[in-house]
Amino acid sequence: MQRLILAAVAIVLLAGTILPGPAAAQNPQTKYEFEMYHVAIISRGANWQPYGTDEATAVQQSLMAGVRKLDESGTLVSGGIVNDNTAVEMIFIFRTLTYNEVLVMFQKAPNMVNGFYKADFFPWFAPKGLNLPPPTRDTAPAPTQGG
Repeated sequence: MQRLILAAVAIVLLAGTILPGPAAAQNPQTKYEFEMYHVAIISRGANWQPYGTDEATAVQQSLMAGVRKLDESGTLVSGGIVNDNTAVEMIFIFRTLTYNEVLVMFQKAPNMVNGFYKADFFPWFAPKGLNLPPPTRDTAPAPTQGG
């Protein structure tokens, strides 16, 4: 339940930063096109281990390498680490055509197959062309949660 609430809050916050404000809403000539995105909520799986262990470090590095590939391909819109004490570890937004495309990406990931992480996916319509500026550095911040 906490994951769903967290996902809903993240989506509402992101939507609030990209959807038109009152000035655009008052202009009937303003038009927006929408497209399908998919939100992936990555949580601790049955075989998850606290950060700081060698296996956890290797798994996170593997995941982030995969995320960088998705970013380079233009599939990843945004994402990041959740920094709280819930089982949710990361949230990503992907630009894909179908649910199956997103599912296939994660079914092949070794850290999903081995149960270190698990993923829930949610379709999301948002303004077409949603994009954020590229990061200013090419490494993810180290997780700060206690595990």
